[in-house]
Amino acid sequence: MDIKNDFGDGEDIVFLLVAKIGDSIGYVGVSCMYKVNSPVATVKTLDILVELTTFFELMTKFTKLKYAYLRGFDSVDLQNLMDLPINLQELKLRSEKMSTLPKSINQYINLRELDLSNNKLKRINKKIGILTNLEIINLAENELTKLPKSIGKLIKLKELKLTGNKLISLPDSIGKLTDLQILELGCNKLTYLPKSIIKLTNLVELYLREDSYDINNLNAECKILMLSHIDNKITNLPYGLEEIYLKNYIDANAIKIPLGCEINYDWDAILESHKMSDID
Repeated sequence: MDIKNDFGDGEDIVFLLVAKIGDSIGYVGVSCMYKVNSPVATVKTLDILVELTTFFELMTKFTKLKYAYLRGFDSVDLQNLMDLPINLQELKLRSEKMSTLPKSINQYINLRELDLSNNKLKRINKKIGILTNLEIINLAENELTKLPKSIGKLIKLKELKLTGNKLISLPDSIGKLTDLQILELGCNKLTYLPKSIIKLTNLVELYLREDSYDINNLNAECKILMLSHIDNKITNLPYGLEEIYLKNYIDANAIKIPLGCEINYDWDAILESHKMSDID
């Protein structure tokens, strides 16, 4: 079988998924989606096993690639894999092994979505501020302790997902993300939010899971709030709140809930927490 012929000229490939096969460093599983130029535009898929070195050679042919999903690679592998066309719009790098980002990621200035979740990233390079067309960043389930100030340059961001890290603070520059609609901060080590968060005038959904936030400076237009606890540390909930989503049961009379705000409980999580406390 001629691998290179299977890929054709590569110019019609718009979606690419590359996954490392187990612990092998010699082969990858590749799934490609083609746009076929026929009287009626159609799409077909090619699934194939390819030698890794051969695939590196083929990647330069994918000049019209828009979406790439790379799985199972460590930081060293990715240095070689990151030879994709610069017009890429969506990139997902999930490996559970990646501790540092490939330096070449900053060349993809046309990216709209960047998914780096479920890795072992400890820091994000300040040059991420170059990717000013980003609208969605998923950094959940890493080991980040802080974000670079340059995150504030990503003024087109609509979704920022940071759940499951080790963040102890957020930069004041986050207040420059005025298009932000969804901010996920659960399962971190944050104890307060920067005052600049009040500038997020388009924020609709804010997800928190700690019980020690100072959220009294939230923008009044915030509609949805998720918390694991809610107590007397929170005195002024945004009057525009429509829904509070709770991971623990509370007495609704213990705090002033905005008029018309709906309280929803995650009963599965509540029951699970009671089971754990019984075990302890």
